[in-house]
Amino acid sequence: MWQYSPATKTLGDEGCVYSIGLDYAWGMSSGKLAFANAIKMKMSVIFGIFHMNLGILVKGTNALFKANWPVFFLEVVGGLVILNGLFGWMDLLVFNKWMHPVSLFQYDNIVSKTPSAANN
Repeated sequence: MWQYSPATKTLGDEGCVYSIGLDYAWGMSSGKLAFANAIKMKMSVIFGIFHMNLGILVKGTNALFKANWPVFFLEVVGGLVILNGLFGWMDLLVFNKWMHPVSLFQYDNIVSKTPSAANN
């Protein structure tokens, strides 16, 4: 059975965190299915929001072509603001999590830099 050995390589070591794609070590771990399902769920939400944005933009181009200004401002602009305000923000958070991984082995550094009401 595959076992992670932090003595040989930690998350902060160069070459341990992949900038894009999946780490092949997940294929050998016991949490393979849960990790793969989490990735698939996040990707489906990202593609779904992208697809809905395209649909609203097509509706916007039709409203502009027909000079239907109430539909453009109330439905298209309003729809884009609501959709991206709720779910676009969630997509940005997912991308941020993917681009800035958290090292579990450096938890003490995070706690020491966090302000606390007890220290004031």
